[in-house]
Amino acid sequence: MHWPLIRNFFIAFIAVLNPIGNLPVFISYTQDETPAVRHVMACLISVTIFLLFIIFLFLGQTILHAFGISLPAFRIAGGILLLLIGISMIKGITANHAIAKRLEPHGSIFRQAASQLNHVLIPVAVPIFVGPGSICTVIIYSHLAHTLSQRLALAGVILIASLISLGCLLLATKIKKIIGHNGLQITTCLLGLILSSIAIQLILVGLGDATYHLINLSAIAA
Repeated sequence: MHWPLIRNFFIAFIAVLNPIGNLPVFISYTQDETPAVRHVMACLISVTIFLLFIIFLFLGQTILHAFGISLPAFRIAGGILLLLIGISMIKGITANHAIAKRLEPHGSIFRQAASQLNHVLIPVAVPIFVGPGSICTVIIYSHLAHTLSQRLALAGVILIASLISLGCLLLATKIKKIIGHNGLQITTCLLGLILSSIAIQLILVGLGDATYHLINLSAIAA
């Protein structure tokens, strides 16, 4: 098992997924719902996140080939995108999201959650969690996994990250009360710094591959 690959993917994936930093968006879209409905919605969102990332893990390279995109080009583009996201996280720039209109409750808790899911799945699941940066991260690391066991290990990381996201969503209001607004900002800044460093590394590796290794890749290998 290639543990450095799995470790680096876990760190990069959690940083770009940013489950704690995305809590305010989820709270704003579900603040009018009962706790039971909110919990069911959190479960449905987490399942959606897991399934989408699994698709990109196993079919991402096929998608790139279909569009004629080389991996070095995708690494550079993904690195630049992650760098921009990281910088925005450090500077505390967040998008403003309108609160979804609440529908009249009807039926069971699951039916209420399902009826509201269409209003919350976008943008909470996509593109807040499953965004361009996280998709780039999954596809890039899927290329580095050369065996089925390594890809299954990456799938396990995605499962763990999805469960972490689920836990954060289930405890969203409590986490916000405990760490407060400043705590959310500090956590987001730290994750942004880590993400920016990973982005620079991806750009350097992509440039090294595209320029026939004029860049010493061993100097930037983790």
